[in-house]
Amino acid sequence: MTATRTKVDYFRIRTQSSPIAVFTAFRKHLKSPDDWVLMPPEKGVDGWEERRAFYLKGQQPLAWVDYGGGSQRGWVRLTVAGSGCDYVADWAGVADLSESLDACTIRRIDLALDLFDGSASHESILAAHEAGRFKRFEGGRNPKMKKIEGSCKTDGRTVYIGARSSSRFIRCYEKGWQLCSKFPETFKTEDLRVFLPGAVDSVKVSDYYRVELELKAVDGALIPWDVLKAPDAFFAGGAPYLSDIVKSSPQRLPAAPELDSVIELEAMIQNCRIAYGGLFKAWSEIHGESDASKVQLFDEVMSDEPSERLLKNGVLMLQG
Repeated sequence: MTATRTKVDYFRIRTQSSPIAVFTAFRKHLKSPDDWVLMPPEKGVDGWEERRAFYLKGQQPLAWVDYGGGSQRGWVRLTVAGSGCDYVADWAGVADLSESLDACTIRRIDLALDLFDGSASHESILAAHEAGRFKRFEGGRNPKMKKIEGSCKTDGRTVYIGARSSSRFIRCYEKGWQLCSKFPETFKTEDLRVFLPGAVDSVKVSDYYRVELELKAVDGALIPWDVLKAPDAFFAGGAPYLSDIVKSSPQRLPAAPELDSVIELEAMIQNCRIAYGGLFKAWSEIHGESDASKVQLFDEVMSDEPSERLLKNGVLMLQG
């Protein structure tokens, strides 16, 4: 497989499978899978009833599975922090979760590009925004920009592009100075160099820059599992400037206005299977599995009105 320039720096999915099933399925794709354990339940966050951490021996918790709570309607959420993403052995293989877990979809993924040669900088990002290189490929308005600058350049400067709540949000910052934030001020000079893991030579701190693309499944956007197999292309699809710096043909997120309806329908089918699958099986044992028998059972249990919840989610607008 061709090496990629970008890396996954945050990963979140949701599924209708159990927390144990999520842990078991995801652990297979981690480095040293046998060294990972699922911690006991603790109080949940973000409206979830409970949370359990993924713990690697000798490390802090690096991923969490959230579940429970009436408003969550049976969903389970897996979140992998940036530090946890470094322990994934094969991101392309993680795409198998789409088949091994029930109704599993990517809700958020962050793709990061590190540049060490000074080819990107705070000034070049501002210039690119001014030139409209962060507009969407189809055009439209220049996205809003927020810049954070301190009185001391070695504190590191940051640029945010877009709305944090939208399906596309871009962060650009001086990663080298961030890494050296705890260094004594006397060490933080323009010529400071550091060694990074896996590097054969030192890197000039002032030349180390990071650009991150945060993609979220909101506003009708669908995050396909192919993003794990071709992260450079989807990073490039975030904006013309991102395509320029990663040197890849862009692959943009497909619009999926019907996605939530499909997921809702699949979730209710799964809940029905769990609650009434035994009843259906007992009926078939008594009356046989002919089409006529199944139609009779279907007529017996079908309600006079469609589910109000599915109506609100627009399921009846789907094409059969």
